[in-house]
Amino acid sequence: MTTLTNYIGTKIVGAMPEAASNGAEGYRIVYADGYTSWSPKEAFEQAYRKTDAMTFGDALVMLLRGCDVQRASRSRVKVRLVHPVKPDGPPASFISFPVEWKHAQQYTIYTPSIDDMLAEDWQVVE
Repeated sequence: MTTLTNYIGTKIVGAMPEAASNGAEGYRIVYADGYTSWSPKEAFEQAYRKTDAMTFGDALVMLLRGCDVQRASRSRVKVRLVHPVKPDGPPASFISFPVEWKHAQQYTIYTPSIDDMLAEDWQVVE
């Protein structure tokens, strides 16, 4: 018998409550490629949370995927991950901290506070 390997999945999906034909509560899920599926309510709610109620860890994943994020309580401060270009080499692929987006091209280093890291009000900024 083949041994199962554990995986963690992180993706953004569209979803809406929908009952199954047998009346079971659940969600209709639409993936980015248009694929549609159905999930029981309990399984769905254990695997997904709304993109306006993310943990700091979720926000970091979204930053690495190229999304901008912000705290709901600090809606004027957007956080963006920027890959600085070294003058004599290729673009850097990693920096220690995300940076805060203030004005069109002005960035300052963003260091998350303990409050930021424990918060569950991070959201993806469109």
